[in-house]
Amino acid sequence: MRRVVLLVVLLVGLVALADRLGAFTAERVVAQRIQVDQLLAVRPDVSIEGFPFLTQLVQGHYEHVDVTVRDLRRGSLHVSRVIAHLSGVDVPFTDVLHRNVDRIVVDRATGEVDLDYADVNELLAGKHLHLSEGAGGRAHVTASAGAVAVDGDFPLTVRGSSLVIALPTDISVQIPLPRLPFGITLTSARAGSDGIVVRCATSGFVVRP
Repeated sequence: MRRVVLLVVLLVGLVALADRLGAFTAERVVAQRIQVDQLLAVRPDVSIEGFPFLTQLVQGHYEHVDVTVRDLRRGSLHVSRVIAHLSGVDVPFTDVLHRNVDRIVVDRATGEVDLDYADVNELLAGKHLHLSEGAGGRAHVTASAGAVAVDGDFPLTVRGSSLVIALPTDISVQIPLPRLPFGITLTSARAGSDGIVVRCATSGFVVRP
């Protein structure tokens, strides 16, 4: 009986190991394809959720895939992190097996863009503005120079591909964001303790070579 138990434990361990190795291989292949498609300087981190993984691998369909892109800079603003939550991701089993993914089909995605205050304030230094955390998700804005005195909490909105802060006397500050991965659309923004979090979403796109 003891030998049977040990054998069962060994088999379960081997299956779990094969499952994780398969997940690691698929994550690496998907990350490589995304890096090439999105012209990223740094390979993104890819995490495929769900267990067992091998079932998803054989079916070529993954319910949830998280992609983290760090140190994104395509302009004057540095973006510390972009996290995309992909749902309904299709990657054929044979493509993963041969480590040659031609395309990745995604049903929909949501995400967050993290902006550090240090990076935003560096961008706004020429306007003599400084941002920090305000109350209720608003940004606290102070002006170090200029004709208009600014020192208060103001809401953050999004307009197209820009982050917008409406200040007194019909003055607004627009912070253009670099082109974001997967064609995601900005939906809302909120100031936090470490920086500004911009929410975004998209649907129905294909990652190609």
